[in-house]
Amino acid sequence: MAALRPLGIMAKAFGRYRTDWRPAPGYSAGAVAGAVGALTMGTSLGHWIVAFALVSAGVAIPWTARRRTDRAREARRLERERRMREERLARSRARRAERRRERRRRRREENSGT
Repeated sequence: MAALRPLGIMAKAFGRYRTDWRPAPGYSAGAVAGAVGALTMGTSLGHWIVAFALVSAGVAIPWTARRRTDRAREARRLERERRMREERLARSRARRAERRRERRRRRREENSGT
C-alpha cells in the first residue's frame, strides 16, 4: 500500500504541468526517483507495476505537455506556413523556368524556319 503513495503525489501534480512544459523535465526525474523508491520497498509484482506506471507517466506527461502549449501550436503553424511558402516559391520558379525554355524553343524554331 505504501508503494501507491508516489502515484498519488504524481496524480495531484499533473494539473500543474499541463499549462507549461518547462517544469515537466523535473517531473521525469521525480518519476524515476519514485520508481526507485517503490522498488526499494519491495520487488513484488505490485511494486514493479507501480514503478512501471511512474516511469510511464514520467515520460508521457512532459511529452504531451510539450506538444499542447500555445507556443508549440504557434511554432507548428509557423513551420507549416514556411513550408507552404517554400513550396509555392519552388513551383513558381519551376513554372518560370518552363516558360523560359518554351520561349527559347519557339525562338529557335522561328529562327531555324526563316
